[in-house]
Amino acid sequence: MRVSSGWYDGLAVVEDLFRASRVEGCLHPIPKPGPCPGQKRGTSSRVKQLVTPKAKKPKPRSPAKAKGPKATATPGAATHSGYTGPIYEVSAEDQRKLDEYQAAAEALGKLTIFDDGYRAAQRRADDAKGRLPRALVERQEQEQRINQGIDYFRTNRDGEVPDADEFRKEMADELRRAFSDKRIAVRVTPEGLGKVLADGRFKTQHETKAAGPGGGYAPKRRREAEEEMFGIPETGFDAKKRPVYGYVAMNGVDEPAGDFRLEMYGPIQVVLKDEVRTRTTAMVGDSLNDFDKARPSPINSPEAWSFNPRSAVSGQVKRDFANPNFRIADYAEAQIHGGVATSDIDEVVFQGAPSAALRDSLEKAGVRWRSVPQPK
Repeated sequence: MRVSSGWYDGLAVVEDLFRASRVEGCLHPIPKPGPCPGQKRGTSSRVKQLVTPKAKKPKPRSPAKAKGPKATATPGAATHSGYTGPIYEVSAEDQRKLDEYQAAAEALGKLTIFDDGYRAAQRRADDAKGRLPRALVERQEQEQRINQGIDYFRTNRDGEVPDADEFRKEMADELRRAFSDKRIAVRVTPEGLGKVLADGRFKTQHETKAAGPGGGYAPKRRREAEEEMFGIPETGFDAKKRPVYGYVAMNGVDEPAGDFRLEMYGPIQVVLKDEVRTRTTAMVGDSLNDFDKARPSPINSPEAWSFNPRSAVSGQVKRDFANPNFRIADYAEAQIHGGVATSDIDEVVFQGAPSAALRDSLEKAGVRWRSVPQPK
């Protein structure tokens, strides 16, 4: 893949700078450009549980049944174009603890190991960090790494360096433009599609215990990441309600053969109805592999966090997602929250003709399908 050499040459520099900025695991204060997705500081609840129009409000679980953020039923975030998926929020108490930790880390960062009081400052920082939820610490450290990548991307260019806030706005606007008219889909194999039709829904990775042909299964890390990204409790949460991972069809669905990364998951495209957009988040790249470079935000109101400059030309916000280099090495991942049933399927697109058994199953399920030419 041909990309800006400056980005990859500088990646090691960024990572070195990040390591150098940390003092024995301490987190230093960073600019906070905004929430993602729907993060609010100083609110009473950290997690807003998904509520779809057809679903009944789930009863709040007893904290004794699950570790991690408390799940509550709410109608969604009006600030995110009607988004009704899970939202990570920071409670007032956790915000207070976070402020204490960042103050302790900042004080420690001003000392060296040869200064009087260094060990006491280290203990105060460690104690303050130990009082924070794991997911919040990981989320804040992720923000640092994403911010560093964005700042390197912004400044590594010829000519005048743009204002940081304006640059982030341009990144978010570019994603909004890119995502606005794109379909959401899931790639499957013929066998996988047969199981979806038989079950009447997509099962999550936490149910199937597999990530599909294109990736390994890392259940603990996946649950941790879902807590850090969306506030979904790591344990005690219904596996059926965890995200279904698909993609944003950045180049449409009629010529799928060029999307090499997606081909690994199967040749069949299950295209979802536009109604699922209100409970869908998205980002450029893979939410696990690119965890330090981007994180998801609502697809109808994406944020700069989701831009992922890894495959972009340094300093250039405008992106060509139809470029073969992008289609070969990258994709835009979508996370559909609250389950995906066969009733959420708009159409199934095959490369070539499906088998007679699949045609029968599609007809019984009332799911329409069509074929596009197989690649030569």
